[in-house]
Amino acid sequence: MKNTPRAIFLISFLIFFGCRQISNDSSLKQINLDIELVKDNIPLNWKNSGDSSVIITVDTLNKQQGKYSILIENIDSIRKFKEIALDLPANYKGKEIVLKGYIKSEISNDGFGSLSIKLEPNNIYKSLDSYNLIKGKRDWQEYSIKLPLNPERTEKII
Repeated sequence: MKNTPRAIFLISFLIFFGCRQISNDSSLKQINLDIELVKDNIPLNWKNSGDSSVIITVDTLNKQQGKYSILIENIDSIRKFKEIALDLPANYKGKEIVLKGYIKSEISNDGFGSLSIKLEPNNIYKSLDSYNLIKGKRDWQEYSIKLPLNPERTEKII
């Protein structure tokens, strides 16, 4: 078997709000935060962007919880950008938003992975700090980022 440099991320997401507005099961299923609804091997309502040669699909074998995780795989030795995101359909009340994701990685080049949240229209953005970027080979580990939430100034959460 050929040993090709590649980067693999397996991601299982969970988003929490300060007020826990969408923490019940029916809301999670409708929004698909738990990535359990899938069409054409991509979580329903999720969008991906970046280099088209990097593969994004669901993985049924390597998962933290539920039926699926998201697999992002770069089979090239050149570092490339690829992301998958979910636009939340409405603004929510609360003082903060927390994104938690379980990530497993096998990164053999100089690439890295991260989690991020963006609040629009003010382009308030946060990702993992540089010392928490996901590099190398790691088993499932929980990562978390937090942003203050201002419902009066937020129209969309990505």
